[in-house]
Amino acid sequence: MTTPSRRHALQLGMFAALAAALPPTMAASASDTWPDKAVRIVVPYSPGGSADILSRELAQHLSVATGQSFIVDNRPGAGGWAGAQSVMRADPDGYTLLLATNGSHGLSQLFIPNSPFDPFTDFTHITPAVMMPMAIVVNPSVPATNATELVEWAKKEPGEVSFGVAGIGSPHHLAGENLNGYADGKFSAVAYKGTGQSIIDVIGGHIPMVVSSLAAALPHHKQERLRIIGMVEAERAAAAPDIPTIGESLPDYVMPDTWMGYMGPPNMDPALTARINELFVTTLQKPEVQKSIDELGLQVLTSSPEAFSQRMKDDVEFFKKMIKDRNIKTEL
Repeated sequence: MTTPSRRHALQLGMFAALAAALPPTMAASASDTWPDKAVRIVVPYSPGGSADILSRELAQHLSVATGQSFIVDNRPGAGGWAGAQSVMRADPDGYTLLLATNGSHGLSQLFIPNSPFDPFTDFTHITPAVMMPMAIVVNPSVPATNATELVEWAKKEPGEVSFGVAGIGSPHHLAGENLNGYADGKFSAVAYKGTGQSIIDVIGGHIPMVVSSLAAALPHHKQERLRIIGMVEAERAAAAPDIPTIGESLPDYVMPDTWMGYMGPPNMDPALTARINELFVTTLQKPEVQKSIDELGLQVLTSSPEAFSQRMKDDVEFFKKMIKDRNIKTEL
């Protein structure tokens, strides 16, 4: 004979087994309640840069949309690796995310042996956030107004023509090396720790050319302190539609977009990843957010997690081929 307490225990066991057998659409999951506490966005760069300003702007809107705090945590060091590794080791619960770039998650692996992480297997890709338009910029004394004239001028110079970049192996560096292929190797990269000092040096005439973000160069271009020769990307920038692309002068010149995007630790639940993607994409596409991003000299660029992963793979393959074709040195 089964006692009431024994019967009750059996019923509880049956209910537990039934709940475990429910399909995912009927069972509660972490994705249904996320976020129910503060979310940390690790920015692996110093405060004040584009990555930091973008993440703080987005965090404010995400906090309003969800009622939970989104906190920006700056962790600079080792070219962005220090912050990236801290996210790589975090719990895959959606409460620690990373602002990544195609420099830190793609290009660096092509230039630095024994990279401390794999950008594909060690992170969960959520969405790209913005495209950072880049420009080829010269001192006003350089007798060139477009890419073709710049290349022809460089070929006639007696020595190498220096161009400043924000680090060897950066998108800036490879954009310049791509142009170098048209100039018979006359351009020579000069590495800077950031774009700021290279802009100062090109204005001062210490170097004739720099590959810069549009955001850093445009104010000086408008004041005629330097001249933007052309945009690196395939399309003209929304913030400067009057400035042509390099490809308009050199039709075969092609470069992938320079992006910043968001990732999480490896092995995040697909349903949780989809929920975070939806929130970030919806927020980034709000008119007021797009307006703020446009004012930073950036352009909103979003996609599904799958499309984000494919973009990264395509970028790596493009740069591998370019490094081989242009015979670009990868030793740092």
